[in-house]
Amino acid sequence: MGESLISESENHLFISVKDNGNGISVENQDKIFVPNFTTKNSGMGLGLAMVHRIIENMGGGITFETTPGLGTEFILKLPVTVDQIHL
Repeated sequence: MGESLISESENHLFISVKDNGNGISVENQDKIFVPNFTTKNSGMGLGLAMVHRIIENMGGGITFETTPGLGTEFILKLPVTVDQIHL
């Protein structure tokens, strides 16, 4: 089962989503946000590439930390003004 966490700073909202899957192999880590890259038998490999582009176009960012064999955590950083935050 995965877990998520939402936190805030003065100018950003952080969303962390963690899984307990196999992690991302070292050889795939540089490709994870590239359009059409997938390790699955189905799908088009567009999901993470689209999320990456949308978040960067908003002035934010997305990063990940992974441990092969243990899982991956994606961290989304979204710009906001203080009056927009309603946690």
